[in-house]
Amino acid sequence: ADFYYMSVLNDWAFGVARALTEDTREATSRLTHAAARASAMGAQAIEALLLPDLVEVRAAVGDLSGASESAERSQVLAESLGTTVASAHASYARGLVALAARRVTAARAALQAAADLASSSGLRLLQARALERLAQAYDGSERVSRATEAARLYAAIGARRFEERALSELRGLGAAGRRSAQTVGELTPREREIVALVRSGLANRDIAERLHVSERTVETHLAHVYGKLGVASRRELVQG
Repeated sequence: ADFYYMSVLNDWAFGVARALTEDTREATSRLTHAAARASAMGAQAIEALLLPDLVEVRAAVGDLSGASESAERSQVLAESLGTTVASAHASYARGLVALAARRVTAARAALQAAADLASSSGLRLLQARALERLAQAYDGSERVSRATEAARLYAAIGARRFEERALSELRGLGAAGRRSAQTVGELTPREREIVALVRSGLANRDIAERLHVSERTVETHLAHVYGKLGVASRRELVQG
């Protein structure tokens, strides 16, 4: 049983990795295999988590029928499991199908629900992915705003490959997108140093004294950090 369980996880991880490199054929094969094996094992919780990844790659290759089938299965599992986590994943899967079918209103509703449920459950990667796809259901400044939010969240949790994808999309959204992309990314050495000191419990005045800079300089660095990491407060920074 352990072997089959690990096989599911291996195919799932490999499939997601292949999807991020746009090797959709191999990604589809691996994720299809993982979902089928999880279903055969009765591992509903695992199946519920991985199905949206299968929906995503099927939609990417134009297999809307297959994507819809997987999304429907995801919804069945969410109802069976009765958890917020499963519901968040099912909403994401449903939103992906609606987006691929160009049902914009339905896509917005499902993806926003997925982002909200993921946020309330602490599923920050799923939240960012839902926001990234939600951006694609909008145009203009709304799209840039949501794509930026997704990229910042990816940066905050260290999801580099996802962050790179989101930044690439942002840069393709014209001048506004390129400007927003510049506000997202890895922290400078000084910013990382200040974050570490904040998380150690030091106040801005103490940090300024230790680094031999003004307190205003520390505040400026922190403002940049908040923007890059998509956090709104010192408390969120410490908790992140």
